[in-house]
Amino acid sequence: MSNKVCTLQEAVAKYVEDGDSISFGGFTTNKKPMAAVREILRQGKKDFIAWAGPAGSDWDMLIGEDRVKAYINCYTADSGVTNVSRRFRRI
Repeated sequence: MSNKVCTLQEAVAKYVEDGDSISFGGFTTNKKPMAAVREILRQGKKDFIAWAGPAGSDWDMLIGEDRVKAYINCYTADSGVTNVSRRFRRI
């Protein structure tokens, strides 16, 4: 059996491509994969179709860096900062 363990940097490089449809778990600002979001930004990945719900600071960061081309969700909030994330108003 081969070893399937890899670093976050390796996983993003191998499995996340420009233009992918992606989604994250968690609720608004809780249990979000922020390290993965930062790694996606660091690697310059872009043009995502976001399937988000309930979204918060994770997508706010990606939208703020112009990495999202389409955004589909059911609920948006960033309870730690504002009732609706500022950058979501761009889309």
